[in-house]
Amino acid sequence: MPAVLESHITDWLAVYGHVYSDLYSAANYIENLGDQIAAENWLGAQNSCQLAASKIRAASFHFMWGTPNLRDEAEDCLDWINDNWPSDGEPEPITMNDIINAMYDSTMLEYQYFIGYVDAYRANMWNLPFFESWHAMLTRHFSE
Repeated sequence: MPAVLESHITDWLAVYGHVYSDLYSAANYIENLGDQIAAENWLGAQNSCQLAASKIRAASFHFMWGTPNLRDEAEDCLDWINDNWPSDGEPEPITMNDIINAMYDSTMLEYQYFIGYVDAYRANMWNLPFFESWHAMLTRHFSE
């Protein structure tokens, strides 16, 4: 993943953690609010209500206005993807030069896998029908 996009996603996840934490705390304060009301502890209920409101306000701050915030970070991610999305045109054809350069730049393990596949394909060809005219055409092509 490109570093710029990874950075935006990391920032988004960090803000998401703040939002989750604030909403989870708010839920706990609301649950405590119910306990305080059942116990007729009106000062405790008032305190839990104010703390829950504070956490919900903090979560909404992280949604829209904080630095960073979910809205801006999501927009940055989507803008980066939009600006770097591959063009709608056809991809460039793979040339023999591309294949040769890829082979030259390959690791030993990649090279061994490639040769293994070629050898397995070649061995399997001995069990297939031989088409003389097709092979003759190939031979003429490369001997000219």
